[in-house]
Amino acid sequence: MSAVGHTGWALGVGRRLLDELKLVAAAKSGTRNAAVDTAQFHAAYATAEAKLRSARAWAMEV
Repeated sequence: MSAVGHTGWALGVGRRLLDELKLVAAAKSGTRNAAVDTAQFHAAYATAEAKLRSARAWAMEV
């Protein structure tokens, strides 16, 4: 039961982090020298999103 609880907590924290980051990025987008408007930021965000989704899918499969 501990593994199930910890897995759910970690997936929830990861989802919340990415959701909050999306809100912050949307607020800062379009401002002068905004790091969130770079291709590097978008690639890193997409990689983090893919890792979280794959971790969730793996947890559900197990």
